Amino acid sequence: MSLSFAIAIYVVIWWTVLFAILPIGVRTQGEDGAVVPGTPESAPTRPRLVRVALLTTLVSALVFAGLWAARPVQRRQPGALARPQRRAAEPETK
Repeated sequence: MSLSFAIAIYVVIWWTVLFAILPIGVRTQGEDGAVVPGTPESAPTRPRLVRVALLTTLVSALVFAGLWAARPVQRRQPGALARPQRRAAEPETK
């Protein structure tokens, strides 16, 4: 897996996990009974975006580490980098 591919996969995982974690533990203004004028009742009272970002990063790192550990490992055989030997020309049979 190349570095750019690994970064792209991590970004996709991070955004997916963000949307899964974002609603966890959120109390709306309607639930607290303190609706600020001009905002909907479903707006969060305290968004806690730093906590959500840190938790998202932690969970994403764990998911990515699991995928990294599960990837197939290509092992090189001894002498795989050596030049292949040319075969001797086989005599033609008629």
